[in-house]
Amino acid sequence: MSIKIPKISDYSSSKKIIDFGNVQAKILELNYRTITNTLGQVSLVIEGKADKDFVGITTKKGVTYKGPVGFIELSKFLINKTKETSITAAVRKLGYIAEAVGVSDEFMALDGKCETIEQFVSEFKKLDIYNKYVYWCIGAKEKGKNNNGFMNYTSYIVDSDLRSSKYPVANDDNKVILFDRDKHIERMQLADNNINDFMPKSNNDLPDFLTKRNINDLPSAPNDDLPSNTPNNIEDKNINDIINDDTNDSLPF
Repeated sequence: MSIKIPKISDYSSSKKIIDFGNVQAKILELNYRTITNTLGQVSLVIEGKADKDFVGITTKKGVTYKGPVGFIELSKFLINKTKETSITAAVRKLGYIAEAVGVSDEFMALDGKCETIEQFVSEFKKLDIYNKYVYWCIGAKEKGKNNNGFMNYTSYIVDSDLRSSKYPVANDDNKVILFDRDKHIERMQLADNNINDFMPKSNNDLPDFLTKRNINDLPSAPNDDLPSNTPNNIEDKNINDIINDDTNDSLPF
């Protein structure tokens, strides 16, 4: 008997929530989400393939999914509308999606037609990007365990690697970035020491930027974006808040 290596499309999973990994899935929804006057994010709902006997989650709003579903962010960083490099990074990521689903020409036709990232996303979501199964590499950041001991995640499309010819999203499983657990999952930092040992005695001991009230005064991340887990907790509601209470599909790490 010859041993064959399965392709991504051959992988099967009984998980109902797409937390991370390589997955073949289609876009159901794509929206721009305003966080503050200068910060935003693009959020997607994707749905993977499943056997006919698969039973998906039903949200509290009554939406039932036919396959495993992922509530993912375009990037692990927020879009900073005051930073051209941040907007460019978001548009580039949308370009990968456009190429994967076969609307590159329509995507390029948007060049120079929009004044803001909100307008660009509004036009982008009008393109024929939905219900086409493509291949994704999804990364995740640990948010902490829920009451049942399961880890919750913020999931996002991984960034491209300039040293690789692979893409975060592709129409061929040979072209998509291979998921690497060590690289693409950000673990929560746990300290053995007493947290009180590290707390400043007064605001005078804090760095200047930590005493500012306006989130727009906070320093940007290395690529000019702010991480999604900013001090204002500007993430979507926990997935467990929108799915049925008896549904718990995260991995028990």
